[in-house]
Amino acid sequence: FYLPHFLLTIDEWSAFLLATEATQRPFWDKVLQESYRFYRIGSSSGEDQEKFVNYLRDRVCNCIYSTLKTADTDTARITTAASILGSITSIIKSNSDIENVSADLIDDIEALQAACTITYGENNNKLGKATQEVAKKVDSTKAQEVINSKIKNGEFFDHKFLKIAAELILLEEDARGNKQIRGYTATMLTRLDFFLDNPDCEFMRKSHDI
Repeated sequence: FYLPHFLLTIDEWSAFLLATEATQRPFWDKVLQESYRFYRIGSSSGEDQEKFVNYLRDRVCNCIYSTLKTADTDTARITTAASILGSITSIIKSNSDIENVSADLIDDIEALQAACTITYGENNNKLGKATQEVAKKVDSTKAQEVINSKIKNGEFFDHKFLKIAAELILLEEDARGNKQIRGYTATMLTRLDFFLDNPDCEFMRKSHDI
């Protein structure tokens, strides 16, 4: 008996993860969508692949813009931004399929990291200007196409991207100043770890070439 994870509806995922309606279910819906997009980065090719990498570049820029708007001081802004950029780099490099097609994006992130400097408590908008330069590479129309392409019930995506997607959503919420989201979703993410790591859930992780 097996029940491939990608055949589960949002209702079935919510029941499996014991997700609450108010906070955890909407969060998990975002995770599923993002997992599918990460999967498409690694599994697509040519123009389609470039479109998904372009989308990820757009997400990076939006994270930094949100951070620059929400923090009160340059020191707080740059500290938070540097942490987010480091985490996004780790997310990209945690999967070889994504890393292999994201070399230019990694270079852009490194340029943003180089702009995360503080002199006498001031950044003098170095990070803001660097982010604007990276944002010039974003095709907003294509990024919106990716945002609009929702995963359909039963459409395949690799379960290994669930953890990566969850971390990116958490980083975005952190950048927006929503510091409570990690606490609200902690128990659900613990159950996600159980799904990803426990042999008892092997029947859900196997696709059997469906």
